[in-house]
Amino acid sequence: MRVPLLVRNIRQPNCLRRNTMMARLSNLFLILLGALPLEAANRSILRPSVHVPEITTYWQHEPDKKFTLKDSHLEYGPIFRPYDKEFFDTHLLPHHAISFRRDTTQSVPGEILSQLIEGLLKELAQHRKRFTDFEVLKDTDYSYVNECGALVLKFKKYPFVVKLFSETPKNFVSPFSKGMEPGFFFIMGGGIMRHLTGFTRIKNLEEIQKLVQHDAYWSKVVDFPRKWYWLPQEPRWLVVEGKNMGNCDRGYKTTIPGLYAIIADCIKAQDRPWFDFVNSKRCLRLSQFAQYRIDPHLQNFMIEEDTGKMVVIDTENFRALVGLKERFVVDSYFDWYKKLATKCMKDRFFRTKRDRKNAQLANWDVYTS
Repeated sequence: MRVPLLVRNIRQPNCLRRNTMMARLSNLFLILLGALPLEAANRSILRPSVHVPEITTYWQHEPDKKFTLKDSHLEYGPIFRPYDKEFFDTHLLPHHAISFRRDTTQSVPGEILSQLIEGLLKELAQHRKRFTDFEVLKDTDYSYVNECGALVLKFKKYPFVVKLFSETPKNFVSPFSKGMEPGFFFIMGGGIMRHLTGFTRIKNLEEIQKLVQHDAYWSKVVDFPRKWYWLPQEPRWLVVEGKNMGNCDRGYKTTIPGLYAIIADCIKAQDRPWFDFVNSKRCLRLSQFAQYRIDPHLQNFMIEEDTGKMVVIDTENFRALVGLKERFVVDSYFDWYKKLATKCMKDRFFRTKRDRKNAQLANWDVYTS
């Protein structure tokens, strides 16, 4: 039956058209939601997971209590290369007197700082959120209940900052339970997490310092805080074993501190406007100069009082964190975030079998420098 032209030209009411659009969006959302569990498995649920990368973790003193994670995003480099025991040991907090950054005539023995951190651990074990000798600067990435994550504090009596990293075998293999951002980094960085990138902070600092010192412009406007690693008197060691990873058939194994800290100079910063266009642009240029070893986010830099220099306070190897193995060029912050978002989407949803294979054969120098 042919519909009269007059009837065919009658437009649908606005409410009906809105309902139709909402129905389409709801159906699309349900389709994507239904596809997520299958994609998260990285392969058909009917096929055996024989060659999927896998890591197993346990405490060194509890070898029978193991936890396992299988995920196609796991790579050898991000898991087994960041911790360099020799480098770590040679950069531990010294016991002798450490001078203050702003007043070199004053100092504090490193042993005193170490004792205060030991006291902090006892208070954390009591699930306390306020501490005798420290002020909390950032605890959004830390779980006081599970005593896991990254916690940033400042000594009340001394001009130093401590960033505490803590992991357990169970939490180590639960990357998507830590929030949206850590989950994105896990996907983009080949299984890396903040506990591992913490091991890159001082080595990365030294590499960037070398670049800056040999540059006529940056050597005059950029500075860095001193940093040291710290271990408790009775450290707990976390063992990580991996298989179906790397470029050979043998398994891999590493033993890392389950808890450690980084001690750094506390920087007294100038007040600055909420949006600092000049310095934000300079942060991006410095990140480009350092080959994106540092995150150009403005909060990772401070304009130091008195000196006026731009101090890089966060020296985490950003290339390792987001898995930048190839050339990466941007012209603005918008372009920066757009390309990172595109990489994240590709790594999450559009990796081919060849991409997953090539990821295991990649150059891992980014995780050791």
